[in-house]
Amino acid sequence: DTSVTGVQTCALPISLANSIGTMRSNLRSTTPKLTAAENEYSSKYNQIKATIPLVDQAKTMENGLNTSATTFNDSLTKYNDTKSQYDDLMTKYNDAKNANNIDTANSFADQINNSIAPKLTDLANQTNSFYDNYQSKLDEYKSFMNNNADAFNTFNQVVPQLNTLQNQ
Repeated sequence: DTSVTGVQTCALPISLANSIGTMRSNLRSTTPKLTAAENEYSSKYNQIKATIPLVDQAKTMENGLNTSATTFNDSLTKYNDTKSQYDDLMTKYNDAKNANNIDTANSFADQINNSIAPKLTDLANQTNSFYDNYQSKLDEYKSFMNNNADAFNTFNQVVPQLNTLQNQ
């Protein structure tokens, strides 16, 4: 160029221009493959898209169920520990009574009637309440899983296929 025309031009080296041309050619040849894989992925994803909130809801229900089971088991452990104390005191009471040791027997009876028996009754009621809560959550969870079984089965079949497509 011998004069300035006001338009700046840029000349690419021929080797770079050839490289760009090769890249474009390669891109054109792989685009249909990518599009087919993307279409398959999209189609499979659409099969399960509506199930994703159901899976999240099932996980939330499972967490609640596990928490409820833990609460029930903890309460049952406390009940059983207290029941063991009650049984021990009853044995001591009966031994004292059979030995005609009335004062000692009365002392054990007072401990049983004023401390352990009311505590045992409260723990039994509490444990039953926790069990009822757990059973209610379990029934709700089973119903939810049964009502959505087809969606979950499809989900479990499609997700591995999506993972395979994603790794291609």
